[in-house]
Amino acid sequence: MKYSVIIRTFNSEATLPETLGSLDAQTVRPERLIFVDSGSSDGTLALLPESSVVHRYVGTEFNYADALNQGLPFVETEYVAIISSHTSLEHPASMAYALRVLRADERIGAAYFTFERTSELTHDLIDERSFNGFNGLWNTCSVIKSGLLRERRFRPTE
Repeated sequence: MKYSVIIRTFNSEATLPETLGSLDAQTVRPERLIFVDSGSSDGTLALLPESSVVHRYVGTEFNYADALNQGLPFVETEYVAIISSHTSLEHPASMAYALRVLRADERIGAAYFTFERTSELTHDLIDERSFNGFNGLWNTCSVIKSGLLRERRFRPTE
């Protein structure tokens, strides 16, 4: 189960080590780390692992959706995790669990993580009947089938 990770960074020196540590502690580690940096002036770039892809954000005004879309061409895996540079995964099997859920049912396109702390990993399936406007993709950490993002990129206006 291979996946890449896109991380948006901007002066993330204080929070990025915990994010990277949580990814390194996963039972299934990422194939590639892709950083979309929007002009960090602190020590953020010095913290990035050597094998990482680093893309400088292109645009006059920063936009989260554009940043993710700019990182997508560097993804060569079936799945991509999007994690904010201030977020860490508490459970070391989080990614393995999410990838198993995505592989188990081709109708499932994404998995997201919440901040609910529990030792047990669980999931709820969300569809048009159960979606309530708040239980969709979690902004700070989600795993998505890469092909779906290539078909329909993030919309910068939403």
